[in-house]
Amino acid sequence: MKQRICETERAFIAEGLKQGVRRDGRGIMDNRSFKIEQGTIVNGYGSTTLTFGEKETSIICSVKAEIAKPLPSDPNKGQLKYYLESS
Repeated sequence: MKQRICETERAFIAEGLKQGVRRDGRGIMDNRSFKIEQGTIVNGYGSTTLTFGEKETSIICSVKAEIAKPLPSDPNKGQLKYYLESS
């Protein structure tokens, strides 16, 4: 889904770029600080938390995997079931 911005907001952003600043006070070449932590969910085979921004927005991802018995139709091929959760 595309999100469109109004002409007033577009002009505001363009003027900020001309002045070399963003709405949050960073320069146009300044990166937002972030932190990555691994192993944040104990019962996941792999998990990561990404924290960024002034309000410390966090994204948490975890992967769980399960090895299952082969299907009767393919007895020589194993199965790997995996689940990805994020919030």
